[in-house]
Amino acid sequence: MSYGAPSLERVPIMINVSLLQMMMEARTFFGGGATPSDRTWPVANLALYLPLLIPKKINVANMFWQNGATISGNVCMGLYNEAGTRLQQTTIVAHAGASAIQAPSITAFDLPRGRYWLGIAFSSATATIRGFGTSAVGADANKWCAIGEEALGSTQIPTTMTPVASARNVFLPFIGITRN
Repeated sequence: MSYGAPSLERVPIMINVSLLQMMMEARTFFGGGATPSDRTWPVANLALYLPLLIPKKINVANMFWQNGATISGNVCMGLYNEAGTRLQQTTIVAHAGASAIQAPSITAFDLPRGRYWLGIAFSSATATIRGFGTSAVGADANKWCAIGEEALGSTQIPTTMTPVASARNVFLPFIGITRN
């Protein structure tokens, strides 16, 4: 018996397939009752990179995250190809709007099917973002979700990402892209 990679053609068009799937599976991973909640950003100027699968070509209209109740500092978000080269980014914007979705303007662009990374960085270690998190499953849980991280000198996400596997307890921020 041989293994064949799943066909991307059969997957229905969804934005953020891998992140959505991770978030849906998080309910099971966290014991069945997990719901998103405010999560404090782990370290100032830390970028987190989450895997993203795009099954069909789309036109990306926006990038977004959902803020928590504590607003502090600045945020920058970007999209990277599988090789780690930044394809698009938001400008550095003030973290604004308690418990609201924040979606800075970007120039819309076509994104072919493939595997990508969404990266996001906050300048403040007191800022909150909605997402999943727990220490119940132990250290290195972010590695199980293929989440990478990178210490930055500022909030500006880099042109080329050089992440290491995140050794944190699960920290899965609610971030994504939208399409036209």
